[in-house]
Amino acid sequence: MFDIATTLGGQLTDSTERAFTMGLKEVPEGGRQIFNPEPTDKYTEVFNSAVTDPAASRTSDGGVFYLVTPIQGDSLTLTQYKVTVSMEVTEMEMHFDKYGVTPKLLSVAQGIGSGLMVAQELDTQQFVKNGTATNYTDRDGNLISTTGADALALFSASHTINANSSTFSNTNSTAFGQTGMEQHLDFFRKFLNHDGIRVNRRPNAIFSSRKAAVTRLISEYAVSQGQPETQLLGDNTYRGRFTHIPLEYLDTNSSRGADTATENYWGLCVRNGPNMKLRISKPPDLMAPEKVLRTNNWLIKGQTWYAVGVYESTDISMANA
Repeated sequence: MFDIATTLGGQLTDSTERAFTMGLKEVPEGGRQIFNPEPTDKYTEVFNSAVTDPAASRTSDGGVFYLVTPIQGDSLTLTQYKVTVSMEVTEMEMHFDKYGVTPKLLSVAQGIGSGLMVAQELDTQQFVKNGTATNYTDRDGNLISTTGADALALFSASHTINANSSTFSNTNSTAFGQTGMEQHLDFFRKFLNHDGIRVNRRPNAIFSSRKAAVTRLISEYAVSQGQPETQLLGDNTYRGRFTHIPLEYLDTNSSRGADTATENYWGLCVRNGPNMKLRISKPPDLMAPEKVLRTNNWLIKGQTWYAVGVYESTDISMANA
């Protein structure tokens, strides 16, 4: 971190650090609960696997041991990109206390912190929101791929495996409720690895937009003893089984404008599932200020480097209801 000297006397370093940290913490975790944030020191990473998931076989005494041939999985390549934000404090703001230099600096530091976290949330949530297609255009005009390692959209009715022609689905258009929950739990039950064997993935979280009617029903399923959607009030077998992850940007476009077409989207996921990659090579960082020679202003900057992608599509399902 850095020191900022002003005519007020003393240093604003500690306060600025705290304001930056406050900015980081004020952005709710949504996409960062669905994806798995992990550190990396590599610019480019390649993820692949060989499936070895046999059931051992009976072998007679002196017989040949049962031989298993691994099945090669698909490959995913992720490349780090840099996300930045900066703000300026003018020379006169730095010189005269009446301009409120201290609050301005703290506000700038806090805004930089929140801006970096908003970027991570927007990138991860928009990846999910647009996962029924193979790409989308982000806020900067970049074409972002939303395919997994199988080269299909994150949410597809026909994910492929390598051992045979079997497929599996992780998407439909059923609204949230008992029927939708049962269908999506069956998606997870039928997920396959590349050897055609069920992978036994068990979701532990429900994600959705923040639309009140959707979040209310999800909350009722989370805590109600009785089944929320029937007058007979049978037992609610989903009580306590799932956490709820509300996503601020599931029903927005990539520039955070409203998108009512996706406000009823919801899905199941394995929280921080290992296939949901958020690879961070540089954590959010508030950098040393620089004097802008043309203006004599102070430029205060922040940055973070990361990559977002999905390896196997077996940690998540979504209904585009």
